[in-house]
Amino acid sequence: MKIKSVFIYLVIGFVSIANLVLAAPNPIKPTDLVALAFYDQINLLWTDNAPDEEGFIVERKSGIDPYSAIVTLGRDTTFFLDTKLAPRRTYYYRVKAYHAVSESDYSNEAFATTDTPPNQADTPAAPSDLVARVIDGVYVELRWNDNSPNEQGFRIERRMPGHEFVSVGEVLTDIRLFKDDKVDPDSKYVYRVQAFNSKGLSEYSNEVLVETKKPAQNPGDPTYEPPAAPSNLTVEMKNRVLYFTWVDNSEDEEGFRIYLSINDFENYAMHRQLPKDSVQFEDGSLYIPDTTFYFKVVAFNQEGESVPSNEQMIRIRSQEEILPPTAPTDLKAKETYESDVVLEWKDNADNETGYKLERRKVDESKFSVIQDLPANLTNFRDENLQPGTTYFYRVFAYNDSGSSASSNTLEVITKGTADPPPDEKKDIVIQLQIGSRTMVVNEKERLIDVTPTIFQGRTLLPIRPVVEALGGTIAFETNTKIITIHFQAITIIMQLNVPTAKVNGKSVPIDSSNPAIKPMVVPPGRTLIPLRFVAENLGCQVDWIASEKKIVITYKQK
Repeated sequence: MKIKSVFIYLVIGFVSIANLVLAAPNPIKPTDLVALAFYDQINLLWTDNAPDEEGFIVERKSGIDPYSAIVTLGRDTTFFLDTKLAPRRTYYYRVKAYHAVSESDYSNEAFATTDTPPNQADTPAAPSDLVARVIDGVYVELRWNDNSPNEQGFRIERRMPGHEFVSVGEVLTDIRLFKDDKVDPDSKYVYRVQAFNSKGLSEYSNEVLVETKKPAQNPGDPTYEPPAAPSNLTVEMKNRVLYFTWVDNSEDEEGFRIYLSINDFENYAMHRQLPKDSVQFEDGSLYIPDTTFYFKVVAFNQEGESVPSNEQMIRIRSQEEILPPTAPTDLKAKETYESDVVLEWKDNADNETGYKLERRKVDESKFSVIQDLPANLTNFRDENLQPGTTYFYRVFAYNDSGSSASSNTLEVITKGTADPPPDEKKDIVIQLQIGSRTMVVNEKERLIDVTPTIFQGRTLLPIRPVVEALGGTIAFETNTKIITIHFQAITIIMQLNVPTAKVNGKSVPIDSSNPAIKPMVVPPGRTLIPLRFVAENLGCQVDWIASEKKIVITYKQK
């Protein structure tokens, strides 16, 4: 008899502590990525928000191509210069931070469009006459002749005898000097220089051999210096354009370079290169809200760059606004007809989006916009008006920031007659009432734009409706503020704020008992004139009915 055995198994799982890795949070993504094109190069700048990143990965695409990584940069980097790009092409960029465990989200996407550098249709000519000298046994100074008008810069290569050439540095266009301070004492080096641009590389210059032994001091050795630094750099934003000015303190510069840094004051990149004797520059490409820019300017020549100018900082606010435009002036009627008026004005603004033209009829209480006009227009024909009718006009310039102040208010009377002329044989009776805009002429009501007013016991009102109801004319000269009234054989001349007038050439007081009574202006630009003085000097009888606060003017036909 066989005895059955029973076996019991125990399975125990384990985890190697050595293989446990605590998940680290993703680094914080970079922000404020900006792409700035400079010919066939694009400067990228961004804000580093991560305290623990190991570096950044920059990705690029063009057209419908997918993004691909073009460079991996070290920690705390906030800029990258992408060079040797195709001209007239738009490139898109994004950046992410990374560390050993994970990567951040991508920054915002930024893009810029390259342009062809001037005169870079061909590869540059080779530099020549390369010479070298050892300075104090610690660095090598190289100089050469620039034979090309279209290079983007120069590449310097070096080798030790028996070794291959390696690149040791580059300098920008028009620089013909390089100092190599990464050399060992008592060593031999061979140098050569090559020009480059967007089309390719030039041939090499001649080669030179130097030995880093400290030379004997020769007092006759020439000294070379970069140009003096510019000073007094100012940067101002106006209407979303940056205006740069500085003082040129050098006499031997070959140009200037503007360097910028975004949101910090350390990582500068070249933004613009300008010709010699430049002292100002305008840039409309840097309106980026919620961004702080730092700028400095250097002068340069073949010896290198000057010490930088003072630094300037400018903050672009999120609500940085274009200034409102300057108001138009000198609104006038160039031509007046029965049913249309040709208006003209002076354009004083350089940033307007357009104009709004307003009109008010004499019997209307408010202005209304009758036309929205494009920028830089200085005239307009207003049509379909009523003959013999008074209209008032004013014009505003406007842009995204709002409207300017208004122009002067223009009064225009269309030609023709609104009503039949008064019967020459019939007396004219005009009734006005204090506080009322209704004027009654021979029992027919008319509206006037400003009510008669009592001032120091005298009645003042816009005298035009009364003069024209009698059959006379009135004119106002804007510059001299002179009012001229003609009625039959009578001419009255008055001036704003002057207590005397001339009646047919004779000077008389407007109110002999009160010199404060004189023509005055009240809103909206209406001229009030003492009624009794004008009416009586035009041959009218003026009666005051105190119980009704009514004025009755009677002109008896002769």
